[in-house]
Amino acid sequence: GMEDDEMMWNSDDEADLVAASSASSSRGAAKSNSKDEKLFAEVVRMNVPDRVVEVVKAIMSMSSCGSNSGSVPDVVGEDLCELLSKSCVCATNAACSVNVWAEAPEASRKVWSDLCIMTKGSLGDDSIAVAGRAAVISIMLSLLRDRSALVSSIGEEDLKTILAQLGHEGDEMVDIRRDAVAMLGILCSAPHSDAVNAAVCDAFLAALTRDDERVAVLAEVLNVMMDMYSADETDEGNHEEIFKQKNVLQAFQRMAPILKRKISLERGVASPAEIEMWKETSLNTSRFIKYKKGHM
Repeated sequence: GMEDDEMMWNSDDEADLVAASSASSSRGAAKSNSKDEKLFAEVVRMNVPDRVVEVVKAIMSMSSCGSNSGSVPDVVGEDLCELLSKSCVCATNAACSVNVWAEAPEASRKVWSDLCIMTKGSLGDDSIAVAGRAAVISIMLSLLRDRSALVSSIGEEDLKTILAQLGHEGDEMVDIRRDAVAMLGILCSAPHSDAVNAAVCDAFLAALTRDDERVAVLAEVLNVMMDMYSADETDEGNHEEIFKQKNVLQAFQRMAPILKRKISLERGVASPAEIEMWKETSLNTSRFIKYKKGHM
């Protein structure tokens, strides 16, 4: 296994993570007034976020039971995909705004585990299954982002589940791949072993060599890798050995001009905000190459 210990992102002191989670909760609470707090408490008391997740699960179960998109009238399929999309927005909003939902570490872990089960199986060209998977991955990302204590409970099976999402090819799977990369970024910002780092690095390098990969995914991969390898050899918890062993710098040098070209092709297609974000990634990539070359 990647590590004997089931918890691969164990902090030196799990209490720190729990405290960080409570601190982010209290910061959020300070922002929302007491009226909001009462509303949020009622929303959770009525199990609204959990029921929204159940809606996603129900639609996906129907899809995986052989009632695939081919046997569902187009209009029904479109409505179900829209319902999945709206349920996703609802649940991700709950994760980042309703601090009392899945607040305790064991509660967030339970929601996470239920979502993980929904990511199993192949997707084929079933549009309902793809929309469902995208919704589930997006909710998982929000939970990981906004429930800090969840990070320390992530084990090898969870990591395999996330890494598997990068294998879904095709333009309709872009959001799934991008969100999976973002999740790996959150996990790798916590202390982790060289074995985990190497597994994540291999998956990222494979994504960078995919000729038809979209800018949204490439930019996310480059951003996460720059964070992963920002520490120098003298810094504690660095993964410079893996960086050199896997020839990450060469991969970056190869990608820099490709990313620039792909961004220029997205003008008029992507939003101006996305273009700006990607241009910033491109600039940071060039700076990162220069920095690493100077430290080799």
